Amino acid sequence: KVVMKKADIITALFLLVTGLVMIFVIIPAQTYPGEEYGVPPATVPTTAMAIVTLMAGILLVQRLLDQRKNIKDTPSPINRLQWLHITGLTTLLFFGLAAIRFLHFIPGGILILAVLMFITGQRKVLTIILVSVPIPFLIYAALWYGLRIPLP
Repeated sequence: KVVMKKADIITALFLLVTGLVMIFVIIPAQTYPGEEYGVPPATVPTTAMAIVTLMAGILLVQRLLDQRKNIKDTPSPINRLQWLHITGLTTLLFFGLAAIRFLHFIPGGILILAVLMFITGQRKVLTIILVSVPIPFLIYAALWYGLRIPLP
C-alpha cells in the first residue's frame, strides 16, 4: 500500500535531483549563451526548473517535518495500476522524443500522436490521420516561421 507521505518524499527527492541536474548540466549544454540583445535562451527553461526545484524542496521539507510530528498518513489516491499506466505513457513519450531525434520533427511527431491516440483508445484510422498528421506541421510552422525556433 502506497501512503502519501512516502510517495511525496520520493517524488520530491526525484524532482529535486532532476531539477538540479537540469539547471546545472542539461540546460547549459543544450542552449547557447545568446550574445545578441534580448533575453538569453536559457532564461525560461532555467527559471521554470528553478521554480519546480524550489517547490520540490518545499514539499520535501514539509513532508519530513510532518513525519516528525507523527501526523497520521493517508493512502495514496492513485493505485499501483494507475502508477503503472503513468509510467508506461511516460516511457512512450521518451521513445517519442527518440523518434523525433532520429526521424526529425514532423514524421516523429506524427508517429508519437498516432501511437498515443491508438493506445488511449482511438481506433478510427481516419480520425488518427486527421489529428496526428496536421498537428506536427502546424507546430513546426508556428515555431519555425512564427518564432524562428529551429526544430530537428
